[in-house]
Amino acid sequence: MAEACFFAGIGIGIFSMILAIGLFRNEFGRVLLSSCMNAFAVGGLYAYASEHATIKKIFLRTLNRVVPVAILVYLYWIFFPRHYLYSYTFRTVDSIISIWMIHKIIHNKSARIEKIFIENKVLTTIGKISYGIYLYHFAVHFCYTYIRVKLFGGYPGINEVLSNFYFVYFMELALLFIVSYCSFYLLEQPIMKLKRKFR
Repeated sequence: MAEACFFAGIGIGIFSMILAIGLFRNEFGRVLLSSCMNAFAVGGLYAYASEHATIKKIFLRTLNRVVPVAILVYLYWIFFPRHYLYSYTFRTVDSIISIWMIHKIIHNKSARIEKIFIENKVLTTIGKISYGIYLYHFAVHFCYTYIRVKLFGGYPGINEVLSNFYFVYFMELALLFIVSYCSFYLLEQPIMKLKRKFR
């Protein structure tokens, strides 16, 4: 019964994307909870399967069969023009590959891989600020675009540099990390410390 709920979540996520993008042409719909249900469901299904040996065996066997297909689809999207189905299924494909990678890293037997991924200070920091990354990534993109247009819209030369895809990508990434890092230490940690008062 529980497994059916997770599969329903994946279906809801894909269906919501179809409604948001395909039917209503609403890009904002891509970030709403209903459109992200597939990602939550894949993660939830993994967590649920991890607690039940029989289900875990079936889940991992299925995952190992599905991942090669997901990787091929992902590579196709990188090197060839994106099919219209990309908009509806990219989050599910990303989630399947991500959960497979997480499982492989957690259950690896190599001390080198553990040092590279589990004990890596950069990745540990990203893990700490990951809630901020999730929370602010959309706002950072819109703020950067708004400021660029407002301040440099009348200067074609500067605006061309500031709107270059690679420049925008790295600039927004740097801003996102700074905002998320500050948020973690100035907002999230002080709020988390308040939990002690309610024990």
